[in-house]
Order: sequence, then structure tokens, then C-alpha cells
Amino acid sequence: MNRRILCCAVFLLLVSLLGNVSATSAIYWLRGSDVAARFEGTEAYFMSGTPPNASSTGTIVAAEVSGGTHEFGRWYSVAFPQDSIVSNEVFFWVNKLSQGNGNARFRFTLYEFVADSRESREIVQSEWLDFPAGEKEFKAEILEPYAISKGNRLKLALDYNAVEAGGEIRLVLDESTGFGVSVWNVSNNQTYSASGVAGTAALLVNSCTESAIACTTDAYCDDGLALTLDRCENPGSCAAECVAETCTPECTSNAQCDDKSYLTIDVCENSGKCDAACSNNECSVSCSSDTECSDGLPSTLDQCINAGTCFAFCENRVCVGEECDSVARNECGNGLCEFNEACSADCNETTIELLGVKEGEYFLRGEQIIIEAKPVGFTKVVERVNAEGFFGELELKDNGRSPDKKASDGIYTAAVEIASETMQGVHAVTLTSESASEKAELVKYYVVWPFLEATIDVPLQLSRGGVLRVSGTLNKRGVPLDEQVSLRISSAGKTIESSSVEVNQYGWFFFSYRSSQLDPIGKWGVSVRALDKEGNEALIEKEVIVVSGQASSEITVEVLEPAAGEIERGEELIARVKVLEEGEAVEGAIVKALTPLRETIALKEVAAGVYEGKIFLSFREPLGEQRLIFIVSVSGENEARQAESQQEIVVQPSKLLVGVDVEEESMKAGQNGIARISINYANGEPVENAVVSVEGNGKEFEVRREGHGFVASRQLGADERGTISLVVEAMDSFGNEGKKEVEAEVGAAPLFVFSWGAFLLVLAVLAGIVLAIWASRFVFLSFKGREELVEKEQLLLKEISELQKRYFQKHLMKSKEYYDLMNKYENELNSIRQQLKREKK
Repeated sequence: MNRRILCCAVFLLLVSLLGNVSATSAIYWLRGSDVAARFEGTEAYFMSGTPPNASSTGTIVAAEVSGGTHEFGRWYSVAFPQDSIVSNEVFFWVNKLSQGNGNARFRFTLYEFVADSRESREIVQSEWLDFPAGEKEFKAEILEPYAISKGNRLKLALDYNAVEAGGEIRLVLDESTGFGVSVWNVSNNQTYSASGVAGTAALLVNSCTESAIACTTDAYCDDGLALTLDRCENPGSCAAECVAETCTPECTSNAQCDDKSYLTIDVCENSGKCDAACSNNECSVSCSSDTECSDGLPSTLDQCINAGTCFAFCENRVCVGEECDSVARNECGNGLCEFNEACSADCNETTIELLGVKEGEYFLRGEQIIIEAKPVGFTKVVERVNAEGFFGELELKDNGRSPDKKASDGIYTAAVEIASETMQGVHAVTLTSESASEKAELVKYYVVWPFLEATIDVPLQLSRGGVLRVSGTLNKRGVPLDEQVSLRISSAGKTIESSSVEVNQYGWFFFSYRSSQLDPIGKWGVSVRALDKEGNEALIEKEVIVVSGQASSEITVEVLEPAAGEIERGEELIARVKVLEEGEAVEGAIVKALTPLRETIALKEVAAGVYEGKIFLSFREPLGEQRLIFIVSVSGENEARQAESQQEIVVQPSKLLVGVDVEEESMKAGQNGIARISINYANGEPVENAVVSVEGNGKEFEVRREGHGFVASRQLGADERGTISLVVEAMDSFGNEGKKEVEAEVGAAPLFVFSWGAFLLVLAVLAGIVLAIWASRFVFLSFKGREELVEKEQLLLKEISELQKRYFQKHLMKSKEYYDLMNKYENELNSIRQQLKREKK
């Protein structure tokens, strides 16, 4: 039984890493009594990558139905050889699961079974399901990728729930039949089968190592090409893949963004990239000097606040006395100590310096204004510094507590948060500093400008009936906003389409609308509006010219190479396409090829309209039916047109190169035979994630990693002299596999051969002699007590012998479990022997 379990476990370790189509699919067949063991104190079954066959032993897992929720079956996988990820959908399929005369429902739960603590951690659980009338597939989705630690197992539990007792549940497994096949056509387009079997069940999960995950964020998919939009689909999961979309930048220089208006700042942001966009920040400069603010009244002091900026405005303050003698700003001798003025004639001993705020600076709602003020010229201790404005009145502190930087440095600080209801515009803030007999006052103006940064990209022209693609970005102070935008497409004031569009974590959004022949022609407006939780908003609009019929002739892409068919991983292909427009070759196009793994390769023009490049299929490309995608972009006078073509291929696994070096001096009967193994890809690169099994004379070798290779070892039997055939099989986590058979000569045993059987035999003989001596010397020992102690001692010795066989010869235990049990048994054995010594005295 143990031998059978070991073989199945090793085979499962290899097969579970290989799916029929995708390297991430792992099939587990629920096996019966052929593959059973004790787990968690009860009889349980294994899940095996090897399907049952006609010679399998039929097993019926049955349960009498009781009221409530109860478990009626449990299966375990082999231990994972390395840290792994399970993700996406889990599929469960049965063809002979039934209940008789009952009203129960069932569910399946997948756990991670932790080796050290024996704890079961839930990964995913299905809904309560109806028992099927025949074969049926059930699904449950793992919402977030789940990490399984090396050495742990998968555990599958089947439960039922019944309102009342009655009836029986029966699951038929490994039921053989002379002819026929049990076939599972999985809804994800994969197929698995068990020949010569009528009753069976299976589980399919997406399983992979962390290194096999294609991407976790969009940043992982950056192909280094400026004119592609790169994103990660199913990030962090085994089904993750990179997708690249070509784009046409809106602008490449600031000159292209010139809107001929003197009241906007025209900038091409992210020039030359996909997210390049024109930014035309409109403003109206109210004044550039104080003279522009004159109202002609001698009783007012006329000033241009924030002169020459988008936030400039005039203030005409009623003046008093000598203030009215001059209206010039910061003019020395006018009797006013104004902001940033350095004039001893106007500025007396007491004033306030405002620190850290620049002219023209603005703030958004939700942001903080840090007000820092320094009283200057006070002869007595400053008792209070206040600020009063749109936020009310608050006191500035010089105590070293945030936001004040340092205590008693003469700089007084306060923080003001811009509330969401704060009005847009310029707000005056009055700073006052007072001592017992002195006072100074300063007025400063703060601008609240609650606008987000948004861009949109639309084509200049669209054919009616075509697809309008809108993409853009949403940022706040240059930081991407993960929000929603409201998008509206309109014509002549009437809405054609409106939608809420999600913005991803990189601040990017995309929307497409397929127009119809009934839509109007002419100018369409595309507007995007966004509002964050603090009340800041964005609004941007662009125009698209919609024309009837085709805006331009159709571009076609003809794939010349490679031809459709089977292609092995690791091959370098020549990719060649021809680009045509109305039958004529198109020169100067941008042509890219995307592999099934979404790696991007640029093709160069080698002849008129013919583009060529080399594609290398990596060793982790998804297996089975895949596509090479060719994307062409042709720049016109007003727009860039695109076309694509696909070539169907069948990706086959690569053959791993297996090297075996037998240490001849170790190959002696009764010794520990050693073989060193190297696993490489076809290009000579070492396989870091290989799973290796070695068998000789029908017995498994223990395999461990050493550097970039592996070492296989096994205690050779005293009777194994002669030729031994070593069979080495290897597989990486992407489904590439290799195999090699070598013969080695096992020499005669050395004079002294260590053998567990002989050692235990000698140990038993010595123990018998010792017991005989004890029996002869201590005739007054209580016969009954002595007999019980000796019996316990013999049982422990037997347990220790069996434990050593399981660990050293059969490799069915982990080292931690072995040493824990050995410590326990040795402590018990020492306790018994101490009692025997006391009886002796």
C-alpha cells in the first residue's frame, strides 16, 4: 500500500504541473482505496494527477444522511514542492454522485492543509448545490490569488446539508468497465479522460509558481515602446497576461497644442507617449500693474493683487490720511509697510513676515495651507499671533508641535484645511501679531482653484458606423486618481451616448462607442467630467468630425510567415507580413507582433509593404491553440489608421535536456548510491524550477537540489549487485518535460555494509541478551510488572524500527515529523528503562 501511495504521489507531483492547454491548469482525480492514507486521525483519500483505469479498485464513498451539515468525503494532494499560487476559477466534476430518497444538498470546499500545524485554511467554498442526475461540472471562483507555502497540500472536502435524516449519499470512484471512457469536457475548453472507467470525479485548479505569473500590475507589462498602452489582465493570478494596444499620441510638441488664444497656457504633456495630451489652461489676467486698477478716486488705494498671474485682481481700498498720498504698490515713502517691502521709511519696528507662500500659488479643496508668520521688530514678548479668513479665526503656535517645525524659533505656524464647500476664487487672510503694547497686521491673499487635471484622446475623424474610441487620464496634482468619470457624446446639444467609466490605478480610462448609420454626421462633442470626494472637478471636451461612408480606404494585413501549425517553445520564428491599401503596398507603417505571452516585437520594412522580424517563443508560452497578433498603424494627414491580423498556431512544450552523472565509487551494494543530474532548456539555460524523479530497479531515489542541479541518492540493497537502469524524468512548472535512461554497474558490497535490517536484528538480539541477564539476576522482581515493562519496551523498539524504515528507506516522512516522533519514543523508552533499573535495586 505504501509503495503504491509513493508512486502515485511522485507521478502527481509531475502531472499536476501540466494542463492540456495552459501550463497553469492542474488536474486532480479523486481516487478511492487504491490511493488512501490516514490524515487528521481518520481514513482519507488522495487526489492524483494520474487518472484511474480499468485495473483500478472500485470504491464507493457513502454516508447515511443525518439532519444538519456533515462531511462525507475528504481528499489530499501531495505536498507542493515550492511556494505556489492558486487563482481564478476552480472546477469540480462528477459522473456518479447521487442521493437516494433524500432532500440533501452538497458543496465542495478547497483548503490549504498546513504541514506543520495540521491546520486547514479555506481557499474557496462553493454554494450549496443540488445532487446531479448524471455527470455535471460545478464551479467556484477564488476572488483573490491565494499563496500556498512549500510543503503544504491541497485538501478537498465534500459536505452535505439536510433538513432531516433519511436516505444515503453515494459517490462512486475508480469504477472500472471493460470498454468506454469517462470524458470531462471542461467549460474552459480543456478535455480530460479516464479510459476503462465508468465512475470517477475530478478537480481542476489554476496553479502556478510566483515566478510563472506574467504580471501583477500594468507596470510589469511595459514593453519599452512609447506608442503602446500596456496593461495587465488578471493581475497577480495564474491567468495573468500582458496586453499591449497601439496608440497615436495627440501631440509631440507644444506648438501642436497652440489654440491661438492668448488667455491659455498651451502645453503638450507627456510628449511622444501614448498619454500625450494638449493642456490648454484658460485664464484671464485681470491686471498686470497697480495703474491698471485705478478707479480715478483719490480716496482709494488702488492695487493689483497677484499682478500678472491668472489669479490677478484689483483692490480699491478706501485710504486714510497719508495713505492717500500715493497709490503705488511697494513704493518706499508712501507710509505703508506692504508685503515684501524693504523700506525703513515705511516699515517701522513692528511688522510680520509671511513665509513659505509664493505669488500665484493656488490650493485645491481638501489640501492644507501651512501658514507661517514671523513677527519682526517687537520689543516685548509676542503674546499672540492670529490668522483670520475664510476658515474663521485661529491662533498660530511656536511650540514645536506639528505643523510647527521648531519651538521658540520666532516662527508661528498653523494648518488650515480647505473644506469642500470653500468657494472658488481669491480669499483674503489677515495676520495679526500682538504684544502687551505693540501690534502688527498683514493681509495676504490665497487662491482656491478646485480643478483636477484631465486629458482625453479622440480621433479627428470618424466614419459613421465605425467605433469611436475615447481614452484619457485623470490626475490630481500629477497623481493618478482611481475614480469614475462621466463621459458624454453629443451632437447639436443632443446626447448620443453617456456612461460612467472606471479610471484605473494609473489614472487611465478607456471607452468605445460603435456608431450606427442613423447617427448624425458633422461635429460631435466628447466631454469628460470628474468630481473627487473633496469637491474638486475636471471638465474637458473635444470635437470629432463624423462623416458618412468610409473616411479612408481599408488597410489589409497579409501574414506571409510563419505558417499555421505546431511550433515548439524555444523556437525562433521569422515573422513576415505584407501591408496593403486598395491592393497597393503601404510603406512607412509601424508594424508590431505580439506573442501569446504578449511580448511585443517590432517588425522592420524589408521591401515595399513587406515587414519582417524575429520572434522567439519563450519556454513559458501558454500551450495549445494560441495566436500571433500583428498590429499595423499607418499615419495619415489627419489621423492614424490601424489594422490587425492573426495567425493561429499550436504551441508545443519544449524538451528539457537531462544530464546524468553517476558516481561510480558510490554504486556498491549496501551503500548510498549517488547520481548528479542537470536539467537545462534547449538553449543551455538551467531550469531553476524543475521537479525531478529518479527510479532504479523499480525503487525511487531521494532527489534534492544542489546549486543549479540535483543530487539523487538511495540506499542500495545488498542483493542489487549487477546492472541497474536509472530512469530520470523532469518537468518544469510550465509543462516542458524531459527523460533520460542510463545504466550503471553496482559492484560487490564492501566488507562492512550498513543495513537497517541487520542493525535492527542485532539490536533485537542484544536486547534479548540484556533481558535474559536481567531476568537471571533479579529473581525477586515482580514477574507481572517486569513483563509489562518489557512488553512496552519491545513495542517501542518495533515502532522505532518502523519509523526509521518510513523515513530512511521509503521517504514517506518529513524530517521534522521524524525527529519529533523519535524524541517522543526515546523519552518513553528511557522512562521504561529507568523503571526497570529501580526494580533492579
